[in-house]
Amino acid sequence: MHHSYDLIFFELFKVFFWWLPTAWFSQKEMKKIHELQADAVVLQSTDVKQYSSLLIHNTLESNGLGLASSFQDGFIIARLKAMKQGTRNLRSWKLASLIGLCGLLIVFLSCGQELDSEVEIIEQQKDRLTIDTGSEEEVLTVVEELPAFKGGMNAFYHYLRMEMRYPLEARKSSVEGRVDVQFIVEKDGSLSNVKVLEGIGAGCDEEAVRVIQKSPPFNPGKQRGRPVRVRMVIPIIFELDPVRKNRDNSSQGIIIIEKAAVKASKPEVVANYENGEWFGTIKDEHGEPLAGANIVIEGSSQGTTSTLDGTFNLAAPRSKDIIISFVGYETIKVEGE
Repeated sequence: MHHSYDLIFFELFKVFFWWLPTAWFSQKEMKKIHELQADAVVLQSTDVKQYSSLLIHNTLESNGLGLASSFQDGFIIARLKAMKQGTRNLRSWKLASLIGLCGLLIVFLSCGQELDSEVEIIEQQKDRLTIDTGSEEEVLTVVEELPAFKGGMNAFYHYLRMEMRYPLEARKSSVEGRVDVQFIVEKDGSLSNVKVLEGIGAGCDEEAVRVIQKSPPFNPGKQRGRPVRVRMVIPIIFELDPVRKNRDNSSQGIIIIEKAAVKASKPEVVANYENGEWFGTIKDEHGEPLAGANIVIEGSSQGTTSTLDGTFNLAAPRSKDIIISFVGYETIKVEGE
């Protein structure tokens, strides 16, 4: 009846899955099945009463007359009851089902170990996984935590006022006005890509860039808890006092530092109207398609969004203006007729 194969299988099962209680329990139950199968085979050629008497005699002889200790496990009694109820062959499908369940258990455990391995690999590589937090080239304009000067932004403005000088050339030429300086706060807090967006010349632009380039580091901006590069703009106003004069007879200069702000990029929009609808493309400052931009008819809730390739279509009267907006970018208004 191939009982030896069953026992060898469960012995190997215990070797690989010794830590599972079911491995030991299954082997014990299999031995009971073997006993019942053996009883069924013997009863095919032996009287039930004779065989039952022999089974009881052998049990008492091997365990002594202490009936409580001899039959306390209940299995001998179960065997006797099974004989009394009639002999029934143990169906092969039951054994096959048990073996099948064991196979499923092995597959389940194997899948679990494979999943654990994948999770471990992900944990090891999690520092290299980012989601929309910016590559080395990408600069964000909308972040959860803005960059801040160490000591506060007021300390940064004080630093600029103390270090910046009104150029002599500008004072002698009576040049005054506003200089907008753009810079990027890097992931380590240092400032880079300092440049003038709008200047007034006469040395004022160069002076503003010089002082900002020498600035102590910031605390970097963060997105989802990770440092990111953030673009900022600070306006610096150069004014002359027409009353107060310097020793060289030039007007005394005043430098006013306004609040720095995150610089919102301006999207590139190409929009046309034809056959009762607006259509066109929206791109970012690098010329890449800007997907998910909102395009709405001004004064209404009717609108659409740009597709993955940056295109859009919106049915609207020709006289209606459309508003194009996207987080981190300037809002653009396209005027109708």
